Amino acid sequence: MHHSISSLARNADALTAVWSGGERTDLPYLWLRDNCGCGECCVEQTTEKRFHIFHVPSDLRPSTSRVPAPRTRRSPSPGRTDTAPATGRARSTPS
Repeated sequence: MHHSISSLARNADALTAVWSGGERTDLPYLWLRDNCGCGECCVEQTTEKRFHIFHVPSDLRPSTSRVPAPRTRRSPSPGRTDTAPATGRARSTPS
């Protein structure tokens, strides 16, 4: 069974993801920043980071956080699309 993130809660040092099955996962802000795969944080073709983690402030906090809506993506079969569930990748914007 696939689980997706149903909600997020910001805490002092971590974002708590609440999954559709009720489980909770604490995701430390520094870990989220270090593991972000967006085009602003890394070169997508090589996954090389565009920043040095030691330059990130230790009191890093997101100003916003949200669970992305499900995406529609092309399947390997031509002409067929599937709705992909939320990937569990929470996007947060540092303050």
